Amino acid sequence: TNTQIILGNTYHLLLRPGTEILKKFNGLHNFMNWDKPILTDSGGYQIMSLSKFNKIDFKMGAIFKSHLDGKKIILSPEKSIRVQKSINSDIIMVLDECPKLTSDKKVLAKAIDVSTHWAKRSKIEFGKDKKKALFGVSNYHKRTPKKRPGRIRKKHGPKATKRKKYRGQGR
Repeated sequence: TNTQIILGNTYHLLLRPGTEILKKFNGLHNFMNWDKPILTDSGGYQIMSLSKFNKIDFKMGAIFKSHLDGKKIILSPEKSIRVQKSINSDIIMVLDECPKLTSDKKVLAKAIDVSTHWAKRSKIEFGKDKKKALFGVSNYHKRTPKKRPGRIRKKHGPKATKRKKYRGQGR
């Protein structure tokens, strides 16, 4: 195929094969023998898809019970960025809370607040790495309270409310 980029998931790579194995290979590129860009998702989607195995803590991050062995895993915004950098991802996503589809404005507003807070922490952890790109995430739809997307745009730029499209920092 003419594949130009591949996607890896931080949560799943953290569990298997694990960061220690990936470090031995000097990152995911060598582990897979892939010389093109790799984008890694933060693990935020698993907050929703594995919701029966986790809870969200505004300060700590997502607290998971591994679906493989029951082990407790805390995925903070900082840890998500550190893992993505340690496996040598080219395009790194900030950790976000991806809520299940709902029209409950309180649930959506809370998810936006958590995601905005975590995005700020992720950006600080990412630093000024010129060799990698950091992308933000916004999960909302037309039923989201009107003031929330405007607040995100005001703080993070005009493209911040486009799903996984704004470039927070990087190359």
